[in-house]
Amino acid sequence: MVDQGWTARTSRLVHITEVPTPMRYAVEEHCAGQLMGELAGASACCLTAITEPGGSTGTVRHRLDILLGRHLLSAGDGPHRGYARSARLTAVTLAAPTPYGVLITARWQAHGRAESCWLGFGDSPDGRTFLLLLRTAVERASGQVPAGACGRSAHRTGRFSRVR
Repeated sequence: MVDQGWTARTSRLVHITEVPTPMRYAVEEHCAGQLMGELAGASACCLTAITEPGGSTGTVRHRLDILLGRHLLSAGDGPHRGYARSARLTAVTLAAPTPYGVLITARWQAHGRAESCWLGFGDSPDGRTFLLLLRTAVERASGQVPAGACGRSAHRTGRFSRVR
């Protein structure tokens, strides 16, 4: 689960109620401030544990990525303070995709100008599934993929499985 040669990432699809409380509150506050709607309407939530090297024990932090209607929301519990930011899917560009993550450029609403960042998910099946859902949502928002073309559906648990 080593990503970019030095950082281990493990991702899992979760229901919004499984998100740690402080992070969930930060995300709910951000959504209210941006008038984005309720988190219960999220189509996918992916919680990624990121372990950075540091002697015998690495530093573990978490990032939460949410597909919510027409938005991508990303939140984290960084070393100094947490953050939550969002971007409209129509303003998101994905580049350099790999099986482990993607370089994303977006006009994050909290910052106002386009910025790029790496969204790494590691090599877990849930991380790869979220990456597929993200790519499909961005393509659909830009008009490149017709609705229903993803081949996946959400269940009440918030997890995803292949439609038969």
